[in-house]
Amino acid sequence: MISAVNEVDASSGVQLSLDYQNRESETFLGELSEYILEQYGSNLREVNLIFPNRRAGLYFLKELSARLDGISWGPGVLSLEEFYESYSELTVVDRYSLVFRLFRIYRDIYKSDESLDNFFFWGEMLLKDFDETDKHLVSASHLFSTLSDYKSIEDIEFLDEDQKTIINGFWNSVQKSRDSTNWLGFWQKLSLLYSEFVKSLRSDGIGYHGLVLKDVIENLESIDFGNQQFIFAGFNALTRAEEKFIGFLVKEKGARIFWDYDKAFMSNHHEAGKFLRIYQKNQLLNRDITVISDDHLSEQKNIKVIGTGTWVGQLKVVGQLLGELSSQPGWEEESTVVVLPDEKLLLPLLNSIPSTIQDVNVTMGIVLRYTSSYSFLENLVLMFKGARRVEEGAASYYYKNILNILRHPLYQSIQKGKAGILEKTVKMTKKLHYNAKELSELGIGPDLLFLEAGNGLISQMSEIAYYFFNNAPNRLEKIFLNALFHHLDRLASSIHEYEIELGFDAIIRLLRQIASTGRIPFSGEPVKGLQIMGVFETRNIDFDNVFILSLNEGFFPRGLTSQSFIPFALRKAYRMPTFEDSQSIQSYLFYRLLQRSKRVHLVYNSIGEVIGGEVSRYVQQLKYGELLTAEFLHLKESYQPDDQKTISVHSTEHISESLSRYFQAPAYLSPTALNTYMECSLKFYFKYILKLREDTEVEEDIDARVYGTLLHESAEYLYGKFKGKIIDDEQVLQDGIDGAIDYAFGNTVFDDTEGHPRIRKEILQRTLQKLIKRDSKNFPLEVIDVEPKVIVPVTVETLDGNIEVNIGGKLDRVDKSKGSLRVIDYKTGPDEPKYDDLETLFSGQNKAAFQLFCYSYLLSHSDMYENGPLRPELYSMRKIFTEDFSPYLKEGNQWSRKVVYDIRDKLTEFEERLKGLLKNIFVDQEYQQTDQLKNCKYCEFTSICRRQFAKSKN
Repeated sequence: MISAVNEVDASSGVQLSLDYQNRESETFLGELSEYILEQYGSNLREVNLIFPNRRAGLYFLKELSARLDGISWGPGVLSLEEFYESYSELTVVDRYSLVFRLFRIYRDIYKSDESLDNFFFWGEMLLKDFDETDKHLVSASHLFSTLSDYKSIEDIEFLDEDQKTIINGFWNSVQKSRDSTNWLGFWQKLSLLYSEFVKSLRSDGIGYHGLVLKDVIENLESIDFGNQQFIFAGFNALTRAEEKFIGFLVKEKGARIFWDYDKAFMSNHHEAGKFLRIYQKNQLLNRDITVISDDHLSEQKNIKVIGTGTWVGQLKVVGQLLGELSSQPGWEEESTVVVLPDEKLLLPLLNSIPSTIQDVNVTMGIVLRYTSSYSFLENLVLMFKGARRVEEGAASYYYKNILNILRHPLYQSIQKGKAGILEKTVKMTKKLHYNAKELSELGIGPDLLFLEAGNGLISQMSEIAYYFFNNAPNRLEKIFLNALFHHLDRLASSIHEYEIELGFDAIIRLLRQIASTGRIPFSGEPVKGLQIMGVFETRNIDFDNVFILSLNEGFFPRGLTSQSFIPFALRKAYRMPTFEDSQSIQSYLFYRLLQRSKRVHLVYNSIGEVIGGEVSRYVQQLKYGELLTAEFLHLKESYQPDDQKTISVHSTEHISESLSRYFQAPAYLSPTALNTYMECSLKFYFKYILKLREDTEVEEDIDARVYGTLLHESAEYLYGKFKGKIIDDEQVLQDGIDGAIDYAFGNTVFDDTEGHPRIRKEILQRTLQKLIKRDSKNFPLEVIDVEPKVIVPVTVETLDGNIEVNIGGKLDRVDKSKGSLRVIDYKTGPDEPKYDDLETLFSGQNKAAFQLFCYSYLLSHSDMYENGPLRPELYSMRKIFTEDFSPYLKEGNQWSRKVVYDIRDKLTEFEERLKGLLKNIFVDQEYQQTDQLKNCKYCEFTSICRRQFAKSKN
């Protein structure tokens, strides 16, 4: 039978109905509990049930309790790891202790000075390989001997790019080792490293899971299992050691095995049944393989496959469907699971669950680096890293790094308003670095955050996590902080135990590596409420309603990347797990989720921004396979902005009153303000009538704006010393450059002790040298004035009589050269002083040229003008270094441009057009959004006028 496919375009609001019917479902654990009661009655004291994980055992006890009358002894319920560890004299210890011990032994064997932070990542890979070696009962000496001889071991293509970078760094370290003549020396000693490591662990009675299991296997004949009844339930893929362990108990103690599978897995070479078909041929493991057998996948199911364009779309879909589901009569929260192959979606999902669902239980882990609590510690580490340190005195921290701490949601949850205190202090004092004492005096704390601990940094981080755990009001944040505290506390203990010295940078790298691999397990009431699970947490548990997100290749199933030093060929030869086995296990978990379900929603990202960029093979199997029937939906999400009406503001009494201030000095409209009006009259309204401003911070780095300020101040100081004098010697100006730069930097607020300002000083020095070189062509040069403020009233005719509007501005420099009066304008941007004609000059597209006209007009009406030639020039500091640099204003199109050496004959027409512009501003008083969206690209008011999209479109 070909699966029916119904492609639906849900862009017009198709309802994703659930057709809920409340029917009691048959579950694997329910059937198992009934069988146990039939066989053993209520006398379960001697019965031990072993499951793949503890969660399945808890669900089993729930099912069993529902079928018992009165009080009874319950059976023993354990996970397989707990079961075999109970028969070993070795105790499993945390990974930090294992990695640190392996690191110490490695340095002794290889005579290496490798640092712990470099070792940590591939040390964890070695531990994983050692663990799998023991779990599959592989001879370590034989395997690692073969590995050292494996001629293609240099090929590390089976690793991802980040892993390759780390491993390549390790290879370089190995090659430099005092005991290695070539990099293969590492592999030749790997067997020795393994044996010495295992010997060290055994001597202290500790180990990792694989070693503990191997220890049990080696001592099976001598273990006293008593008269207990053992039942193994719900397994799929076993390691060779687990096969031997369970097989021994089946043979010697009459243990029973209950397999959780569907008949479909056993036929047609279905990927999900790979291991079950293998065990079917095993004389010991196949004894009870038909005890609980199901044919549920052949039943009709309500399966919907939903494609969305974004990750956010997935969460919205699930939130909507959960809301509909929770409103159905008879629905129980415990009957529904949301499976997250991509754990990064966990926190957004929790915020998407409708309020109608009361109880939610999360039974999956999340990587430390995805939590807001870790991001807070990361900001703290960066603050410490950027600290100023003096020989005697406390470390002081850069104010922006401190603000990152004070603005973080975790800090804000216990102390608000501290960021504002520091910002105000910085603006008032111009001080950019603060130590713990200074922050404490400002009321910013706790002190623990700002007392640098050096080598004790990890212990300090642990204390900080504990402090915020005790004070954070958010329960979820407390879970993160508690887990962080325990990770950091164990790490600090291991560092102390193994007496390892770490530099500051090494500690930072180690913290980041741990955050990338360390996981936070969630705990709660596992059999109550809506269940949110990772893929592997779903084993043996059945739900009526199943939601699976991120059904894309790379997420479910996971990709083929293997964090292992043992390549595929050797894994295959030694019967160790390969990516093929991983694919089979994941397939089993997917179809097992569907096996007894009634309603299934499978959600995937339909846009190729994911790993692999493709929908999961499981979706394709549903679409073209013969096993199940599904309905396919595709949600098209639109991101086009709503239709907008042009925003316009018309004359009001408030506007007229605000504009009237420009009728009397010292208020005036600058050329920049007039350019703003021509660019967008609504922007002019916001900026010059409502007086809205961006909140500017102290600028410590020299961006374009600050650099422009420095240039103007240094040039003013340099040429101001010669006001009213004639300059005819270039060297006189060159000698004054250093003093001018020192003056400018002293008047500008930013940190001039770090690297960037020093570099910028050199750039500013070269720029001034070029400026002087250019001016030398006009010697002798008479400096008339520098930075003079000129205000000129312009008469505008209205129906109610004339008004006078003040136009004004600061002219960068006015000088006289070769009979012409020059007005000089300095620019640090890419502006070019050119225009087609005076009509287009007032279009807002020729800002630099318009500004030169305004300055020339102001100068022509000032006391400095004496009825001679008037020449505007623009010194572009970006172009002054080019050979074809020209400062002159140019008129005409690109084929017929002419230099404007004397602007006097153009100022009369300019004045008439200027009056027309002022009439629009002061008389018509209508301010509208520009229809030129490119003007919105860098506008600070786009969020107010709803033009956010303009920034992305242009």
